[in-house]
Amino acid sequence: MHLRFLLILFLSNISLFAHGIFYDVTEGAVNIRISTANNLSISNANVEVFAPGGNLAYARGFTDVNGNFAFMPDSGGKWHVKVIVPSDHGNHDKEFNVELSDDYKVKDFDRVPVERYLGFFSVLGIMLGVFGIFSFYREYKRRKLEKKL
Repeated sequence: MHLRFLLILFLSNISLFAHGIFYDVTEGAVNIRISTANNLSISNANVEVFAPGGNLAYARGFTDVNGNFAFMPDSGGKWHVKVIVPSDHGNHDKEFNVELSDDYKVKDFDRVPVERYLGFFSVLGIMLGVFGIFSFYREYKRRKLEKKL
């Protein structure tokens, strides 16, 4: 019973990170790279950048073929970024903040929470999958042996 539950739980969550939106920020003109969980660039993602305390978009546009979008800030502070990635099954939205120093250098930006634990969850998923397959095979052999007796 528990084995079936674990197997169903594993199979239902196998694509949990398949549609995540990840990003990275570099200095200079603030460059934002939009990518998938497996580091494939997302082109034509709609990006809007809002200045600190601003309600109207300071910059807007689409990512290039390499998933990059750049803008030139005119002040330091916490800039807000909205990303919308269209797909055939609906839009994927992501919002995050980029903090710039007074000389327009990137001080910090919101990290994707799962980014820190993605490797751990991947290894854990593989281990649970191997354990599940082994347990399923062992149970199959046991039941087959019981039927013969």
